[in-house]
Amino acid sequence: GGFHGLEFDKEGTEIARWLNAQGVAGIVLKYRLPDEASGIYVHNGAILDAQRAIRLIRHRASEWGIDPNRLGVTGFSAGGYLTSAVGTLFDAGNPESKDPIDRIGCRPDFIAPIYPLVSLRTREGILDAVVKRIVGPEPTEALVRAYSMDEQVTENNPPTFIVQAHDDYLSTENSIRFYSALKKVNVSVEMHIYARGGHGFGMRPSPKHPGPVASKWPELWVEWMEDSGFLLD
Repeated sequence: GGFHGLEFDKEGTEIARWLNAQGVAGIVLKYRLPDEASGIYVHNGAILDAQRAIRLIRHRASEWGIDPNRLGVTGFSAGGYLTSAVGTLFDAGNPESKDPIDRIGCRPDFIAPIYPLVSLRTREGILDAVVKRIVGPEPTEALVRAYSMDEQVTENNPPTFIVQAHDDYLSTENSIRFYSALKKVNVSVEMHIYARGGHGFGMRPSPKHPGPVASKWPELWVEWMEDSGFLLD
C-alpha cells in the first residue's frame, strides 16, 4: 500500500485466480518499491517495471498462449496509480535496441484502475510521503504535472474501466479527474462510484463498509470486457 509495501494476495494473486476462472491469464507483477538510498522511486522504478512486464508478455505471448492484442492491466490504490501510468506513459518500443523485448511497444490494450491514486494534486487522503515516493524528495511543479496522469492523458490512451467508493478516504477526485480527462479526448471509459465500500476492498466484502461494491464490481468488469471485445467467446 502507498508504495510502501505490496498487497500481494488480496490485490494480486486473488485477482489473478479470479481472472483465471473467467478464462483470462492473470499475471501478477512484483514491482520495485521506492528506495531513497539507491535513488529508486516510482517514476524510475515501478513504472519501468510495469512497462517491461507488458513488453515481456507480448514477446512471449505465443509461448504462453496469450493474445498480445488483448493485454489489459489492473491495479488497486497505489497499483491503480501504476495502472493509470502505464495506460498514459507508454511508447512504441525502441527499434534500435539490441534487446528484442525493448523493441516492443508497452501500451496496454485496456486498463482497469480500482480505487486509484491518479493526481498528485489530490492531497486529501494521501500523505506527502506518497508523492515523494512517486517523484522523489523534491516534488517540483513540473514533476507533479508530469506524474499526475489526468494531466497527461491523450486520445491514444486505452479504453478504461474505473471503480471507487464515495466514502473512500482517498479522494474520488482521482477517478473523476481521470474519467473527465479521458472523456474530453473521446477515449472509451466507464466509471462506477459506489456510495459505500471504503478503501482497499479488493474483491472481499467488508463488515466495516457494508454495500455491494466488492461483490458487484467484478461482474460489471466482465460485462465491460465482453462488451469492449476483450474477452474471447
